[in-house]
Amino acid sequence: MHRYVNAAWRRRQRLESLSQHYRFTLAQLPRSLFNAIYAQGHASLGMLVAKDGTLLALCLRPPIFMGCEGELCLQLNDANGHPLYRIVFSIVDEHRPRIVIGCLQGPNGENAREVVRVLTRNLHGMRPKQLMLSLVYAFARRYGIEQIVAISNAQHPLRRAGRPLHSDYDAFWEEQQGKPVDGGWYALPSSQTHKSEADVPSNHRSAFRRREALRLQAEQLLANALGQPACRVPESLAPERQAAYRPMQNFRETLWVS
Repeated sequence: MHRYVNAAWRRRQRLESLSQHYRFTLAQLPRSLFNAIYAQGHASLGMLVAKDGTLLALCLRPPIFMGCEGELCLQLNDANGHPLYRIVFSIVDEHRPRIVIGCLQGPNGENAREVVRVLTRNLHGMRPKQLMLSLVYAFARRYGIEQIVAISNAQHPLRRAGRPLHSDYDAFWEEQQGKPVDGGWYALPSSQTHKSEADVPSNHRSAFRRREALRLQAEQLLANALGQPACRVPESLAPERQAAYRPMQNFRETLWVS
């Protein structure tokens, strides 16, 4: 790939990030989860009940279509399996792992705004992109990862390839207290700051409690799937884990754009 995660990365950086991500996931993810993601193309995390009673599904997937934005995709689907939101990231730097976020996207099309508006209402007022970022933080906590960086507009690989971005990445990272750093990244805080019930006006507290309960439930679904972190495998990976990856077949999707 000429452009991958960060358009400023040279060939060696692109190759090293791939190697580091798969060394981490082979060593740390439960074997069944790794195989479900990278061999079968889909690992279901469970279901959430939306405000209107419909079901929302969380899953982990490989980045099948926008593969230049990272190697692990957390996705929120509707009850029929249609994707609603996703965040794509990789885990790099073996000695002190950090998460690099390359994509945070929702639906596209004429009714995209309406889809997001309805979804936000069904999440009790929580923005979908906020939920997806919270899940990345939950992943980081599970493995003791303290550093999270996110790609800027300027160095996004698809924008540098001449394709438009439909989201203002910089604005959202800054809203999350992210700070621009060298290399085209935003350094995000090591942990999120969440409001307490006391910070919310009394007439909005019931919605706040439902919103927080839904977020915590989603984070617990992810934690359950990740299980207890495995012991780190040495650089000479166990043969059965080296063979865990198999090409995916017959997997199609058409909704996503960046």
